[in-house]
Amino acid sequence: MSWGGRGALWVGLALAIYFLASAAGFDRYPRVWVDEGWIAEPAWTFAQGGPLANPSHGSLHEYDQRLYWMPPLYFLALSVPYSFADDPLLAGRVVSMFAGALGLSALLYLGKRLVGGGQAQILWLGWLVLAFTLDPTLWKVHRSIRFEALTGALLLSTVL
Repeated sequence: MSWGGRGALWVGLALAIYFLASAAGFDRYPRVWVDEGWIAEPAWTFAQGGPLANPSHGSLHEYDQRLYWMPPLYFLALSVPYSFADDPLLAGRVVSMFAGALGLSALLYLGKRLVGGGQAQILWLGWLVLAFTLDPTLWKVHRSIRFEALTGALLLSTVL
């Protein structure tokens, strides 16, 4: 299945709109959501040479030495930019934005397989762009340090 010609143009346009809408206002977006620190802490600790753990939870059940509540994949993904980024908050949000782009790409591919080409494909692309740029939940997930964008992309990739 190829994205040649006009299909590639629509996919490129959809991804460009997603990135522009997601990046717009990064500097005006709330400085820190309440759960961003909680989610970012294990990755930051690991990137700084500590254990992949939740130190803020203290020694209760040894959470200062291990993860409290999630599998480590997202924390490991965050730890890479955290090891060299000047602004860890922005770096974590960019990870979520790119994970969201992976999810959008998977949806575009599924749409091509399900609806084919022509008008139906244009409607599918339009709906995806609207959903990914205007839905408040998706907006927050793809613009803050949250694991849902990566989880969604990985779940969608299982049906490709």
